[in-house]
Amino acid sequence: MIYISRKELVFIVLVIIVGFTINTDFAEAAESNNFELTFTKNSELIVPLKSTGSINFTIYNPNSAATYTVDITHSGLSNINGISYEIWDRSNTNTGQSFPTNVPVADPGSTYELKITPGITASPGKYEITLTATQTNDNTETEDETFSLYITDFEVTLSAETLDILPGNSGEVIITIKSKIVSNIDTKFTGTITITNTSTNTLAGIDSVSFTEGASLTLSGGGEKSTKIKFNINPTAATNGAGYSVTINGTFGSGNTQLTHTKSLTVKILPNPLIVTIQTTPNPVTIFQGSTITVTVKDANANPVSGSTVILTRTGDGTFSNGQYTMTGTTDAQGVFTDTFIPDSKNNAIIKAQATKTGFTTAENTVTLEIKGDFSLLVAPASNTVNIGSSKTIEATITSVQEFQSPVIITSSGVVEGITVQITPSSVVPQPNTPATANVIISVASSVTPDTYTITILAQSGILSKTQVITIDVPLSDFTIDITPSSNTISQGESTTYNLIITSVGGFNGAVQLSATNLLEGMVADFSPQTVYLVSGDIETSILTINATRDTPGKINHPIIIEGYSPSATASNNVLITILELYQVTVDTSTKLQISQIMVDGVAIQPENLPKVFNWTKGTTHTISIIDTIVDKQDGLSENGIRYVFEGWNDGDTNIVKTVVAGEVTNTIRAIFNKEYKIELTTNPRDITETSGDGWYLEGSIITINTDNIINISDTTRYKFNVWNGSINSENPITEIIADEYKIITAEYIQEYKVRIITNPPDITNTPEVEIWYESGAEIEIEQPNRHNDFIFNRWTINYANEAADVSSNENPKILRITDSIILTAYYIQLPDTKLDWAGITPTDTAFQNEKYILEVGIENSNERNGNIILRVESKSGNILINPSMYAIDIKKGDKIIKEFEITFQNAGLEELIITIDDTSSNDDEIIKKIKIFDMEEKAKSKILGKAIAIETISEQRLLIERNEEVVKLAEDILSYYESDSDDKTRINSVVKFFENHFEYDKTSTKKPYYATEMVKEFNENGGITSNYRISGDSRIAQILCISLLESLGYETRPVVGTLLYSASTQEPSIILHSWLEVKIQNNWIIIDPSNNINMNNENNKLVYEESSKLVGILDAITFENEIIDITQEYRSKQSDYPDRTLIYVEGEIEIEVQHDNNLEFISSRISHGWDSELYVQRIPLQVILIDSDIELEKISIYVTGTTDIEYELTLVTNIEEEWKVESIQGITKNSELKKHVINLPTEDKNIPLITHISQIEFNNENIIIKTNGKILEYSTMERFSLLSLEIEETTDQEMGIRISFPKSIIDEIESNKERLIVVSNGRVINHTLSDNFDEIEISINMNDINGKVDIYLKSYNFVLTVFDPFSRIVDNADIFIEGPMGKEKRESKDTAFNNLIPGKYEFSVKYRGETYQIPITINDTDKQEEIRVLRSDSVIAITTIIVLVVIVIITTISHRALSRVLPRDNIN
Repeated sequence: MIYISRKELVFIVLVIIVGFTINTDFAEAAESNNFELTFTKNSELIVPLKSTGSINFTIYNPNSAATYTVDITHSGLSNINGISYEIWDRSNTNTGQSFPTNVPVADPGSTYELKITPGITASPGKYEITLTATQTNDNTETEDETFSLYITDFEVTLSAETLDILPGNSGEVIITIKSKIVSNIDTKFTGTITITNTSTNTLAGIDSVSFTEGASLTLSGGGEKSTKIKFNINPTAATNGAGYSVTINGTFGSGNTQLTHTKSLTVKILPNPLIVTIQTTPNPVTIFQGSTITVTVKDANANPVSGSTVILTRTGDGTFSNGQYTMTGTTDAQGVFTDTFIPDSKNNAIIKAQATKTGFTTAENTVTLEIKGDFSLLVAPASNTVNIGSSKTIEATITSVQEFQSPVIITSSGVVEGITVQITPSSVVPQPNTPATANVIISVASSVTPDTYTITILAQSGILSKTQVITIDVPLSDFTIDITPSSNTISQGESTTYNLIITSVGGFNGAVQLSATNLLEGMVADFSPQTVYLVSGDIETSILTINATRDTPGKINHPIIIEGYSPSATASNNVLITILELYQVTVDTSTKLQISQIMVDGVAIQPENLPKVFNWTKGTTHTISIIDTIVDKQDGLSENGIRYVFEGWNDGDTNIVKTVVAGEVTNTIRAIFNKEYKIELTTNPRDITETSGDGWYLEGSIITINTDNIINISDTTRYKFNVWNGSINSENPITEIIADEYKIITAEYIQEYKVRIITNPPDITNTPEVEIWYESGAEIEIEQPNRHNDFIFNRWTINYANEAADVSSNENPKILRITDSIILTAYYIQLPDTKLDWAGITPTDTAFQNEKYILEVGIENSNERNGNIILRVESKSGNILINPSMYAIDIKKGDKIIKEFEITFQNAGLEELIITIDDTSSNDDEIIKKIKIFDMEEKAKSKILGKAIAIETISEQRLLIERNEEVVKLAEDILSYYESDSDDKTRINSVVKFFENHFEYDKTSTKKPYYATEMVKEFNENGGITSNYRISGDSRIAQILCISLLESLGYETRPVVGTLLYSASTQEPSIILHSWLEVKIQNNWIIIDPSNNINMNNENNKLVYEESSKLVGILDAITFENEIIDITQEYRSKQSDYPDRTLIYVEGEIEIEVQHDNNLEFISSRISHGWDSELYVQRIPLQVILIDSDIELEKISIYVTGTTDIEYELTLVTNIEEEWKVESIQGITKNSELKKHVINLPTEDKNIPLITHISQIEFNNENIIIKTNGKILEYSTMERFSLLSLEIEETTDQEMGIRISFPKSIIDEIESNKERLIVVSNGRVINHTLSDNFDEIEISINMNDINGKVDIYLKSYNFVLTVFDPFSRIVDNADIFIEGPMGKEKRESKDTAFNNLIPGKYEFSVKYRGETYQIPITINDTDKQEEIRVLRSDSVIAITTIIVLVVIVIITTISHRALSRVLPRDNIN
């Protein structure tokens, strides 16, 4: 506690008051000074360490008559350690003086230079320096000025402290020079720093060291610059262990002012790794056969390594060439070691090769050796019968499977005593995939008991084995009885026979007695012979006869038992027999008549009782008869015109009375009655002729009725049959009808008159006179051919039989009413022979709706006759307007005339143009031309697609135009050869004439455009200007060469590419492109088309294409004059009838669809394109979508469909602010799924580059869309760290960028927000922009801000570190250092929140009062906070001091008291 007395307090207050007063006086004096202190240029000075900087200032005194001494004091400089300074007088003495000093002022304004030199110990930073001038004769007047002093320095940093490099490779480290930053203030270092390194040329293994961006870096006003140091390692370099230490020096200045900073870099040469490859031949290998193992050892640079030790081991079954499971060898000069491996099982073997050599790292590799091969065993037959005392030979077949070819041993097992098995040969070797056989001989001794035995046949090769069990049946001694047939049928009193076969079985020998039992009553069995004698293996026969009597009862399938007996064996079998007893007969009629017509044995059978069944015994006789052979209405039928006629019986008998015997007739006896109908015939008018065909006819029969077709009344009048009427209707006088009802039919006739038609002159036709009959009262149309060869119809003369005078008429056809006979004479006159010329008609067969072109039609009169003809062109369906539609032409002998028709195509579809000549004798008087008209939508697509391809083509072809020595020489040769004068028109036409004589416009050529120099070289090598050689190709080649020649002569040209006004296909739009050029003469662009021989004679008529029937017209035209220019309207006589719209197209097997606002769909259609030369050769198909002009392009969505991994390139053609842009978008299809890409088109700022690459990544089951106009090399995701990593191809394009869009739900799911989203490249946060559009977030990144790889963290984390002293008070003046994935940073403890940290390991260091506290932290997926307590706080120091003082006082007191007890008081004092 400090106590202040009252007097002391009064004194302090007085001092404060006096001090305040003095300050006030000084302030007033300073305000009243009469001079100024100012800096002459600026108030900022930047001085590097060890260098000298200066700042000029002026002291201005308005009173020039007086002389003053000004004392210059300073403030601030004294606070900077290691600095020296002095003042130079630039006004008078130009000498330097040290501060403080007196500076005389002789002029109204004196200039001085303050020089400041900071030493190496000076602390870099920004300082505010104040200069104070004081008038020496009046200390009350002062002037202050302040300037900023930057004492600056630089730092050298390396991107890596250690560099690992393989032999034969190179490695780079980035060296960065940074201006020194103090307290977050850049000290604005300015100057050139030279980068050097310690000599590495003497270090073994390092071939060279270079700086890729130069060894001098210049900073201006602070900032940083970088270069790279590159080390090239010798391919044979050995490893250098811990590495070479290389010192990197950054040097500024020289001599005493030289400032150098260094960094140390360790360069490690890694051991050269061995690369082992292993091959097996063959693989797969057949079991027990060898496979050659070839091991090749190379170093990291693919050089063979000889002398390398190779150890082969195997996993599986088999041995190497040494018979062991391992093999060791050494590689030869080519780095190769070989051995053989033989597998002995079917399990696949894994061969491992390990290679070692001193100076190299050990390497190994494996290969799987597939094992194949097997065999099958087949013993046939598998079931065998061998009698006692006999033997049998069967066959065992071993078949190779999968090229098996090793020995197979065949044995048997399970053989009982008395049976022997012999196999010959006992071992076989099958050829690959081929069978091999062995005989198996089975012998049965007489001692073997009859039974069935099994024997196992075993086939074995190594571990492979196959078995098959066969059976041996040793039968008993016996016999069998077989009988054929097994059954018979007979009537009572009849007999039948059976054949018996008796067979010896099991070596049976002896006599067999045959007998039959189970016979029916009256039945007798008889064997022939009844006893048969058998020997071993013998077969004998006997015939059994069965006799049935009248008394034998009827029986079906009755069994009779046949038995065979001998003393040693018996056998039996049975047969079946059927005995027929009674007969059943059915009587019926074919038609159910209404009255009884049949009698049996004299008794009439009523119709309702039919059919009737009788049971008669065999041999009895019965009578069946018919009452009436014809039954009609008179007999009681109810209908007219119908009757029934007896035909006979169903057995063919036609007698009315039929006698039958039971057992000798069929089961059914039927009387056949046929139904007949009556046909009656008449005529109208009645009785004018006789008809035939009436009468009675069998139902369903076909009858021919007949009447006269013509009945002549006179030679000019007659009746002609017209129709049968009544029950039928037929126009044929001879008609077939069906008798299916009672019919009354009338033959109707009409009256006719004769008309004679005569041709005059008669020799122009093969039928000069024709007679035709016409119905009375008919109105007829008589027409003669308008032309007979070279004669044309002129007029009629008509003579009526009932009129005296003839009538004349030129109507053809002529309409007449027939009331009597007529004679007509047709008179003809001869015509000229005029024909159509097909070659004169425009060849195109396609067009676009609402367009037009000129149709030329040629005609020729080839004979000596003149005449008037009509030339017509008509549209079949009316979809084409033709103007004019016809020409009336007075044609002379030998005339050749071409007429033009303007054709306008109104409606889309398939149309026919019909071109005809009237009044000509030629047969070539009509041509029909089919034309496909494409609609407005297809026309718009073709126009914009043509424009897009034209823009790309012009850009490509301009690179092929050359004006070198060779081209100039040819241009001069052309002018000389064609003797051109200086007139521009003549000179240019000479070049076009050159193309007429030396260019072949080949529309079938597939030659691609090439350099003009190559064309000239080709031309000169084939004879040059004096030869007949022609350069061939399409219009592109002509354009390139023509422009090169004209520009070589000094003419300004511009290339033009146009889309022709027709399609190459009638199935779909297939645009045709054509190239030409324009040359500038007197500020006018004149058309030149060398492939179509259009020259200066056309003047400036750019409608030449439209006005020519051969060229048809131009749909679209593009040129280049410093920029792309649309000059379409210069080549068209009419304005475009549709707006320019946006086009999207893609080439390849890709389907595209465009949606707008998720509901308006645009489906793609197919359009192909090609050049004029490819018209008949090759077309390139495209999928095309046209977007309406009122659609917001920023909101369209493009759907791309294709099979997996198809690379595609979408092209967008847009018209933005009257400027056409063609941009490409590249992508790749994935997993055959529909991919939706939203493409933002640049509408407001046309300088924004269009996105050209699109990729889609799945993250947390959501899609992230990546759009860039750069190239994405690789991408990956780590969902745990909410991380998306991209590797982008490096570029220097300032406009390159990346856009990453994803649903906002991704952010919500990981509990992040936009503030936590950061972008990192090479360990530093880079700038980016975020846009939040409804449910989507988009990140935009400039490519210049990243270096190859960029990491987008969708979530970053926060860390809070709080520093406390021992008394839990927050310490806010400690220094906190952080080092982690994003570099190093220093802060004071008052700012302890570290935000936007990415996952990784961090090291926090707290420095306070000379103590350092380390805190390691790992950030994974959550925010963190930590606390730390420091011991050396101000409070601790104070308390410690007090405690020490108290202890001293206590010790002193205790010592004093202790001494006072033992020493005298005087000594104590």
